[in-house]
Amino acid sequence: MKQHLSITKSRQQQISEEISVKGFSIISGDAIQKDLLFFDIFSANNFIDSWNNLRLDNYMSDGGKYRYRRYSVFKYESESRQLIEKPFEPHFQEKSVNKLNGGRNRYFEPIENETKGNSVFINLMKFCISILADIKIPTSWHIEAHQFRIIANPSMCGFPTPEGIHRDGVNYVFMMLIGKENIIGGESHIYDNKKNLLFSYMLSNPLDCILLDDLKLMHGVSPIKSLASTKESYRDTLVLTFTELA
Repeated sequence: MKQHLSITKSRQQQISEEISVKGFSIISGDAIQKDLLFFDIFSANNFIDSWNNLRLDNYMSDGGKYRYRRYSVFKYESESRQLIEKPFEPHFQEKSVNKLNGGRNRYFEPIENETKGNSVFINLMKFCISILADIKIPTSWHIEAHQFRIIANPSMCGFPTPEGIHRDGVNYVFMMLIGKENIIGGESHIYDNKKNLLFSYMLSNPLDCILLDDLKLMHGVSPIKSLASTKESYRDTLVLTFTELA
């Protein structure tokens, strides 16, 4: 069956208004499933399962071996309304944005083709684009997509944001919990530009997510720790960043 995006106008307007006024909107996984009819169980399971095939991030300046990821880049053209995958390019952040790992090109394995073609992945990007089009005049976007898995074990904490309180150096950031297993921690925090804490929340259930204005706000996530030593411990997220194109 052909998949399509369907979001109620009232819900979309509520999210857009929250971002315009507060700088962020937190959306529950239940609301995503209720308001967005864009996947079936088979597609969702395949999408979630793709986090089991990420690659170790070898660019951690703290020497950590707790982060796995994949990374791909896209362009959304507002005039043609086309979402296009861009040729492979490295991930780069200024040192002023990412003091830990910034200032250099980082080369990561791309998101797998099956995942990029999954209806969940495609329509999550369309969902964000639709919301952002309500906030400002429809524009073209440079979109960076990150699959993250942060692991922990009895002798090692995992750090979802090893750079600490930060911004991503983009216009908007979308962060979604895909799943977590056998952990405590991973609480998210939102700050103003002077690093004053404004709000704390927990992405608890699959598809819980937040869309925030990266120019207005900063953010961070607390470390994760293992609960039971005999079980695998991890936290999986999808991060999409949107940078306006001139």
